[in-house]
Parts: sequence; C-alpha cells; structure tokens
Amino acid sequence: GETEDAAPTPDAPIPASDISDAGGQEEADAEGPAAEDTTGGEEPPQGSTCPAPSGLQPGAAWPMRSACPTHHGRSAHSGPADATIAWSVELGPSHQQPVIDAQGRIYVADDLGTLHAVASDGVVVWAVSLLTMGDGAAYTALTTPLLAATGELIIGTADGFVHAVDASGETVWSVATGGAVTGDPAISPDGTIVVATDTGTIRWISSEGFELGFNFIALGIDAAPAMTDHDDVFFGPVDALVRRVGVSTGLVWSAGVGVASHQAVAIAGSGFVYAVGHFG
Repeated sequence: GETEDAAPTPDAPIPASDISDAGGQEEADAEGPAAEDTTGGEEPPQGSTCPAPSGLQPGAAWPMRSACPTHHGRSAHSGPADATIAWSVELGPSHQQPVIDAQGRIYVADDLGTLHAVASDGVVVWAVSLLTMGDGAAYTALTTPLLAATGELIIGTADGFVHAVDASGETVWSVATGGAVTGDPAISPDGTIVVATDTGTIRWISSEGFELGFNFIALGIDAAPAMTDHDDVFFGPVDALVRRVGVSTGLVWSAGVGVASHQAVAIAGSGFVYAVGHFG
C-alpha cells in the first residue's frame, strides 16, 4: 500500500528501501532523486580516478562520457595552467564528448557518422565512417565512444549497430541492436557492454561481440546508462522514472522523480543515484 512518509528535500534523496519493488510498476510518492546503496564505499576525493574502472582501458585519461561508468565526471589530471590554445583541428560538427586513451590520443565522433583519431599534438591519425545508411542520417549519428580494457573503442550508431574499433581504425566486430543506439555505451568490470536503443530496449553485449540479452524498458530512452561495480545499470527519467535494471533480473526497481529528463543519472560513492529534470 501507499506510505505516508514525508517527501524528501533535495538534500535528502529517496533511500532505496522507499522505492518500488522488483515489479517496478509502482511509483514512489515523493518527488526527488532515486537512491540505492550500491557501493558501500566513500565518495572518491576530488581529482581521483574512477572507483571501479576495471572494464575501461587502464591509464586512459578520459575513457568514456563523464570519465567513469558512475558518471562522476572527475579527472585525475590537473587542468591547463592558462587558456592558451596549443592547437586546433577542424573535424566536423559534433555533440559528443571526446575520449582520451592512455597514450594521449584523442577520439572524437562527429554528427555525420565519422570517428576521428587525433594525436596529442593535433595531427589527425585516421578517420573512419561507421554509418551504413549514409552521412547525416541522424542528428547525432554516433555516440560518444568508450575505451574498453581490450584497447578497443566501443561506439553505437544511429543505424542500429554497436562497433568495436581498434587503435588503427579497423572494425573488430559489430552487433546489430534492432534500433538506433541513443545512449552512450557503459561497461561493467567484466567487460559487458550496455547500450540503449530508440525501440525502448537495452542491449547487453560481451567484450567479444556476442549479444547476451536485452530488456524492454521504456520508449524514448536516449541517455547514457550509469553503472557501479555491480552488473546493474541505472537509467535517467525519460518518462519521469529512474530505473535500475539487471542483466539477469530485468527491472529491479523504478522511482518517480516528478519530471521527465533526457539526461543521464550519476551515482555517488555513497550509493545515492542523482537525476535532474528538464526544469532544473
């Protein structure tokens, strides 16, 4: 039945015990970010590396969107001492984040379907088109890539594929996803890759390029999933619900946060899951 607990304030996120059960059909009464004690550890200090980076390339300076599967968005490196532009290179329009590997090479996906590799001195090393249905087929034709521990770049496309691309620009494997990949990929410590599609499904793919399964979640999911050191992933509130989903269990819980959003959630070291809505 419904509880009469007081609605939490922004300083008091909803604890996991107050969120709907594994059926996931019952929304929480309170409006606010969802919470789950998933790590049990302390939040890493400012400037630290990802708390659970084993699925990512070791030593990579910025291996994926927001640096880490938890989306903590922190770097272990100091920023520039001044605002002087060292170099610039024109690659084409892009709404995606660059990623940086352990050798300082930068990888950028543009909106026309091309993945670029740029050396740390600004020299373009290679560029490869990853679309099969023509350039400019979607507003953002490619996702932000992810640098896996295998050394491969994992990237989703608007024409419904996940590709693994090696450091020379060669495609190692490709998996059809049955719909446009709308969220940047996430990766678990064992190398399992997770992506969301515009058909409302999330796909679980092994590091060797084999599909492990899929779950239908909700139409319109277009934000990157967040992940802790568990195999579960967390999705932002495209329909005003934050969800936790397991590869073997399906929906674990869902929590109503009062407003829809196309932004990814973030997971703090304390285990709280933070989400923002369209109206702040």
